[in-house]
Amino acid sequence: IVVYESKPRGSISLIFEIGKIYEDNIHTLWEKFGKLSGITREYFFDYYQKKKEGIAIEIKKFLAPKIALTPTPSGMGYSA
Repeated sequence: IVVYESKPRGSISLIFEIGKIYEDNIHTLWEKFGKLSGITREYFFDYYQKKKEGIAIEIKKFLAPKIALTPTPSGMGYSA
């Protein structure tokens, strides 16, 4: 997975390999992964408001880019 940070950096900020993908009731997801999530309970339930099910993606391995990559003006690639 490649994460592009639009503001303030405008570059790829994170690359990681995924492990398991969990799909479950949002309350069960929070019980299992809330302490590992890096977000507050309030933020989680606000995000999933009006939803009964959600997903959690296991980050298996971080693959941080060695240099910052920014999109080219054409939007068809990245440059260092």
